[in-house]
Amino acid sequence: MNRSFAYLTVRYILLLVLLTAYWGNSSLFAQNKKLSTIEKQFEKLKAEGKQRVIVKFKDQIDPSVVKKYGRYKKSLKIINAAIAEIDIDKIEQLKAEGVVEDVIPDVMIRLPEVSRASDTVKAEAGQMQTTALTESTYPDPWTDWNLQYEGINATGAWEKYPGLDGSGVTIAIIDSGVNYTLEDLNEPYYLGGWDFVNEDAEPLDDKLPYGHGTEVASILLAQGEEKIKGVAPHASYYSLKVMDEQGVVAMSKVANAIDWALDPDGNPNTEDAVDIITMSLGGRYLDSQVTLMLTQACDAAYAAGVVLVAGSGNDALPESLEPAKYANVISVGGHNQAQELYVNSSGGVDLIAPGRRVWAMDRFGEIDEVVGEDRLRWYYTGTSFAAPHVSGLAALIIQHARQNNIEVNNGYVWECLKHSAIDLPLITDPVYEGKGKAWAAESLPVSDPNDGAIDLLANNWPLDFDITFTAHKYERDTIPAYYITETMTQDVNVINMTDIYGQYSDDITNLTVTTHQTYCQREDSNSLPGTPTEVFSGLSVNAGAETGLSGSYSIPAETVSGLNLTTIDFDFQFSGNTRQMHIAYNDSNFLWLAVDELTADFEPDGDVDLADYAVLSGQWQQSGTLTADIAPEPIDGTVNLLDLMEFVSQWLEDAVE
Repeated sequence: MNRSFAYLTVRYILLLVLLTAYWGNSSLFAQNKKLSTIEKQFEKLKAEGKQRVIVKFKDQIDPSVVKKYGRYKKSLKIINAAIAEIDIDKIEQLKAEGVVEDVIPDVMIRLPEVSRASDTVKAEAGQMQTTALTESTYPDPWTDWNLQYEGINATGAWEKYPGLDGSGVTIAIIDSGVNYTLEDLNEPYYLGGWDFVNEDAEPLDDKLPYGHGTEVASILLAQGEEKIKGVAPHASYYSLKVMDEQGVVAMSKVANAIDWALDPDGNPNTEDAVDIITMSLGGRYLDSQVTLMLTQACDAAYAAGVVLVAGSGNDALPESLEPAKYANVISVGGHNQAQELYVNSSGGVDLIAPGRRVWAMDRFGEIDEVVGEDRLRWYYTGTSFAAPHVSGLAALIIQHARQNNIEVNNGYVWECLKHSAIDLPLITDPVYEGKGKAWAAESLPVSDPNDGAIDLLANNWPLDFDITFTAHKYERDTIPAYYITETMTQDVNVINMTDIYGQYSDDITNLTVTTHQTYCQREDSNSLPGTPTEVFSGLSVNAGAETGLSGSYSIPAETVSGLNLTTIDFDFQFSGNTRQMHIAYNDSNFLWLAVDELTADFEPDGDVDLADYAVLSGQWQQSGTLTADIAPEPIDGTVNLLDLMEFVSQWLEDAVE
C-alpha cells in the first residue's frame, strides 16, 4: 500500500496513539468526557497549586531537598530521581538546588478506546464463516492463526520441543492491569504486582469497555485451561497497572513501574528482577525532558539484563512511538493473516508479529458471544497485540536456554529473534517490516528445521564449539583424568555458524572466549583453588570460519579429587552492531577428573582397595586401555608383576593412613 495514502487513511488508532504533553491543563482531555482517575489526580494537584514532577539528582537521591518545596512521593532508583508533588511557584527554586540536575513536569497521555471486530463461527460446526483474509480452522479450543504457521508458529515449537511453555521466566506487563482472577490468568503464574494508578496491591484491569492489559496478557501467557492459550502459557507474570479506566497514563508511573520490575520484593540484596518487560503503550512526546527520562529508565532496565518489548504504534508513520523507538527496546509492528503489513502499523521496527484480527480474551474473561445459532468470536487489532507475541517468544528462548544449561543475556535474545525472523515478500519496505516476522520454530517434518528462534538456540547458534582434553593420564568412562598438581590441557574449536542457521550471515567481532574449571557433583567444595580460568580475547570469526584455541590449567595441590567441569562463555558482537551478546554453556559433556597421587586408585574413589584390584587383575589378563600400568617410570605398556607390587605398596600405605 502506498505510504502517503496510508497516512491519509488512518481511520482508527486502536491501541497506541500520538500523545500530547500535559503541563497542568487537563482540560485537553476533559472536553465532552468525564475526567478519568489520573486526570482527577492532576486536577486536584492543580487546585492545590502543585504539579507532579520527576526530580533528577546529580548524585544520591535526597528526599529532604524535595520536602522543602512540596511532597516527596517515591524514589526512582534506576534513573536516580524522585517523584514529587511540588508547589508550582517553587519549581524553579527546586531546580536551583545544587544537588538537583533537573525537574521534569509529569506528562499525561490518553489511549483511545479499544475497538474489536467479530467473525461468525457456526456453533455446531466450529468452522469459520467469515470475512477474514484466508480461511482457517482451529485444531484445538485455545489457539488461533496467530500461534500457528501463519503467525509465529508457537504451536510448532511446542510440538517440536516438548515442555516448552515459558516455565521459570518472569514477565512484567506494564499496562491497564490484568484480571488475574480469570482461570487462564490466575495462580500459580500470577505473582502479584502493583496498581500505580490507585497506589495499592490490586492491579486489576478496569480499562473501559473491554480491558486492555488482560487482552495483552491473554495473548502472551494465558494458560489454556478454559478459553485461550498464550505464546508462553506457563510463564509467570506481574501486573503493573499504569493506565486508568479511560486509558490515561502518567509517564512518571511508567518509569515507576519499570523501576519496580527490577526489584519486585523491594530488597536490593535479592536477585528477583523480571526477565522481560512488555509495554503496549506509547506516544510521541513534545518535550525532550520526558524522552530523556523514559530513555534512561529503559536503558537502566536493559543494563540490568531485562528484555524490553513495545508496540511500534498505529499511525502508519515511518518512526515508532516511544518507548518502542528507544535503542534498548524491541519495537514490534503488526502483520495480518495473509502475511501483509497491518495498514496502520508504524515503522522503525525490529520485527513484526500478528497485529491484525488477533484472538484475545477481554477483562470479563470472554472471547466470544453466542447469538442464536452463531458464535461471534472477538478479534482485536493493533501493534499492542503484536508486542506480546514477541515477549512470549523471548520467554520461550530464555526457558529453552535454562533447561539446557545455557545462559543467555538480553542481547543474545534480541539477536536470536532478529536472525530467525522470516521475510514476508508482500511487505517491501524494511522500515515497516524490520528483519521480518517473529518465528518460533519450523514445524515437523520440514526439509530445513533450523529457521526458528528456538531452532537456532538448539543448534548452538551462532557459535558452535567443541572442547578436547589432551595429555591426560587415562580415561574412566570416557572422562579424561588428570593428577592433582599436574596440568590439565584443553583445545577449544570455535565455529561461526551464522551462514548455516538463521536468516542471514554475520561476522563475529570483539569475541572473548573464557573457559572456567569448576567443581561438579561435589558437596565438599564449590570451586577450585587459584584462578581456574583461561581468557582468549580480541578474536574475530568470519561467517562460516573457525578458529582453534588452546589453554592449560595447573591443578593446585589442595584440590580435592573428583569430577570437574569446564564451562565456556562467549562474549561478542555482530559486525556493525554495538549490541553486546553473551552466551555461556554449562555442559556435562565437558567433564574432567582430578585424581590424587594414588596411581593405583583405578576406580577411582580416593582409596586403593579391592575395587581397584578388580580393575588391575582384569587388565592383567586381557588387552585394553592400560590404566593399571602404574609401575615406576618408564611405563612399559603392560600390566605385570611390577604393577602388582606397586599396587600392593599403595594398598598398604592407604590402609595405614
